[in-house]
Amino acid sequence: MGALIPVLSYFDSNPEPLNCESVVAENTATSRDGFYFVPLNKDDVPLGTQIILKEEPIEGLKKYLSNKNFQGIGPKNADTIAQNIGMKVIKYLHERNVNILEKKTSKKLSEALLGGWDLDYENSGFEILFSQIGFSYTQKKFVKDEFGNKFFAEIHKDPYMLLQRVPRLSFDKIEDIISNFGIEVTLEQKIVAATRYSLMQSEVERGNTCGPLERVLLRAQEITKNDFETIQRAISSHAHLFNNFKVKDKEFLETIEACERDNDIAQQIFLIKDSFRAIKGKKFSANRNATNPLSEEQVLAIQNSLEAGVSIITGGPGTGKTRIIEGLAQVLVNGFGKTIRICAPTGRAAKRIAENQALKKFQPSTIHMLKAMIDSAAKDYEFDALIVDESSMIDICLLYTSPSPRDS
Repeated sequence: MGALIPVLSYFDSNPEPLNCESVVAENTATSRDGFYFVPLNKDDVPLGTQIILKEEPIEGLKKYLSNKNFQGIGPKNADTIAQNIGMKVIKYLHERNVNILEKKTSKKLSEALLGGWDLDYENSGFEILFSQIGFSYTQKKFVKDEFGNKFFAEIHKDPYMLLQRVPRLSFDKIEDIISNFGIEVTLEQKIVAATRYSLMQSEVERGNTCGPLERVLLRAQEITKNDFETIQRAISSHAHLFNNFKVKDKEFLETIEACERDNDIAQQIFLIKDSFRAIKGKKFSANRNATNPLSEEQVLAIQNSLEAGVSIITGGPGTGKTRIIEGLAQVLVNGFGKTIRICAPTGRAAKRIAENQALKKFQPSTIHMLKAMIDSAAKDYEFDALIVDESSMIDICLLYTSPSPRDS
């Protein structure tokens, strides 16, 4: 991937032509008013996309010049350089124009600027542009790894696609991108994106993969400032992006992705349940010589787990759920010679299980860690049963990527 290096300041008149396509809204392109960037490869050849911003990205420039590569600059000098020279400082650095850099700053600062530029010029465009629009480090890294220089072409096609593809990106941030990059979007695009965003937020904040239609429309109205009729009309014209259904005469809405994901999870659960062969044939002896014997309810819970492909054991704090896990693990391993894995959704929950003397030998881990071990295993990482503690903490996204045990 080539470097994204800003090569011109504001257009004073027609800029020198470049053999690359402009990515910019038509009205901006016509007026030739804006700030110009172009991705270059290592030989300074344009890669085919140029970007025009409406305003000079001064805040992004300050953050870029303040980073650790520019030793001796710091926030105060970066602010002064950004305010007095602006983005032309990048042009001078790219041209290695030492005379003008020393004239406009000082010999010491000029050397610091050039030293930092040599270390980090390939990231200059990304850092300046994404810092300007307030992307976090994680978001900038994700965009760079996922899209590279194609990012700017992609967002001009559909800026709202970032809501689904970039972690923790708010709708307001998308609106900032649209404004900064001079992107034109239709009202219908905005309404559909706002509706989908409200559904995604409900999933993140409340764990709901769908929402009552009225509540979803109200949230979309708050974001877009449009009436219900306009919003419903936009949703209806993009019906392929949503699943609308009723439960007891109450109407609900979900994204088509959530619908497909929920159906897939349900199918996987039924597959495990239907293909499971009940573990029968002998009575287990979890209570033999036990200093902490199981209650009748705990014994029944273990027996039912052995006979079902998928079991959910619920109960409040102190009701003995961990003791059931101990008994179930003992029966599966010692009584029936099965291999098991124990995991939990969070590090804290996994640590608590790992501190249990009877369970620590099974090396309890987080779901993420177990999945990573399975994915990186040189050969099949198989086990007969999977015990998940604190399963009520699992959200739908984590469940969708969780490991499944092989058939017993």
